[in-house]
Amino acid sequence: MRLLLLLFCLTCSAWAHGIDDALLVLKQQEQQWTGTWRTPIKLWEGCDQNKDGQLSRQEILDHWERVTRRGLLLQGLPPVLGQGEILQGPGQLTLPVDFRVPPQTKVELEYHLYLPQVANQQCLAVFTSNLGSSSTLLLTEKSPRQSLDLTPASLPAAAGHEEERPSTLAGFFHLGVKHILTGWDHLLFLFTLVIVGGSLWRWVKVITAFSVSHSISLALAVFGIVHLSPEIIEPIIAISITVSAVFSFRGVPTQTLHGGWIVAFAFGLIHGLGFAGVLAEMQLSGRQALVPLVGFNLGVEAGQLLVAALLLPVIRMLCWNEKGTAIRQLLTALAGLMGLYWFAFGTPA
Repeated sequence: MRLLLLLFCLTCSAWAHGIDDALLVLKQQEQQWTGTWRTPIKLWEGCDQNKDGQLSRQEILDHWERVTRRGLLLQGLPPVLGQGEILQGPGQLTLPVDFRVPPQTKVELEYHLYLPQVANQQCLAVFTSNLGSSSTLLLTEKSPRQSLDLTPASLPAAAGHEEERPSTLAGFFHLGVKHILTGWDHLLFLFTLVIVGGSLWRWVKVITAFSVSHSISLALAVFGIVHLSPEIIEPIIAISITVSAVFSFRGVPTQTLHGGWIVAFAFGLIHGLGFAGVLAEMQLSGRQALVPLVGFNLGVEAGQLLVAALLLPVIRMLCWNEKGTAIRQLLTALAGLMGLYWFAFGTPA
């Protein structure tokens, strides 16, 4: 019981953490860094002058200096709004940005645009040099200024709290395990499918169907055959939790859910596209994507099986009496509501 309640508490905190985080993806060009900046929509409160619920390019330009001044700096210079597409999704705004900074061997990034009274916010910055290698910086309120050495010998590393890009099968396996264990939306979807209980064979069918389907779509996405924008994928992942919860709620009393593996397989295809976002940031292609794909996918499966193994005895105990049935139905309903909440305001990043 305590384990399941803890799962929901962590899920709630994960949403607050993910939706308020920022993502800065920059590529080095001749005389500037250009890319996109995904920011919480709450950062732009008060900028919607005509109150139509959408921020136009002109409305963003009118408030650009006020929002970004001294808050986002590369080499001491603020960004300018680029000419690319502006995307407004649930709870977040993705903007094209340019930093007109001459190429240098070292760059320093500052990020101070943290929302008041929101804890544990982060800004992940992904830099791709003109040599094609990528490095990352992770900035927080406690560490808002970080430096990155772009010389070839130290390109994979960044000063501070950056994540090093894996280079081996084991490294990508570890990345996959880490991703699934912090992927609260994926775990909550799996939870709604197994909370029904039933035989061990039913669990095997559901988990296998989910694994096979997201492995297929992950491979298709990594090799560039299928591509969907995160603004499309994330709401579908959120609603998949609610749909699965509705099916499971009815099956909890009898511990039967006909077609549960079909639900797992169908929505697993979308979840696989969500997994692909991690590898997509590394800009892998062709044969060089094979080892990362295999390692990452195996890591995701291992982490998923670990979570299922921890949940199995707890759910078994809750299947013994009517009180346990009521608890499982309550948790299923809460999961469905969480899915709706994420659908409206955004899933964890």
